Amino acid sequence: AFGGFYREYQDTPLTSAPSEDRTVIGAVVTYALNDDTDIGMSWRKATAEELTAGTPNTKDGEAEQTQWNIGVTYDLGGVRTLKLGYENVKWEDDANAAGNENDSNSIDVKVEWDVADGLEFDLGYQNFRYTHHDGLSTAAKRTGHAFLATTKVSF
Repeated sequence: AFGGFYREYQDTPLTSAPSEDRTVIGAVVTYALNDDTDIGMSWRKATAEELTAGTPNTKDGEAEQTQWNIGVTYDLGGVRTLKLGYENVKWEDDANAAGNENDSNSIDVKVEWDVADGLEFDLGYQNFRYTHHDGLSTAAKRTGHAFLATTKVSF
């Protein structure tokens, strides 16, 4: 299966001046490798105008975000599913503004267990790496780890 989207909107049009125009475009592809394994990929690009308030507003530049993901779902048999994923996100600013030059990557692992009708228990792990840039140099790097245990109840 495949799909995509295109969206134009204003960022916080009622609460800030000036409001920035944003455009987002994306695509997704999924494929069933066999009865137990599905693979999927997605790509998304967002652009935001950078404006200075005035009459009229002044366009100072654009910020861009590019994101792609790949994931695999594997049926462990019966009531358990293993999900593995990787995500890459890059933020760029045409003015090389320090706060808008960043990269992040994450590796995610999750096991979903359907305990009973309407009851699911999930265990997961995420490794998150973040790099902050000031223009062309690397200013800081951080690595995070997260463990999760969730319960979903539906009725």
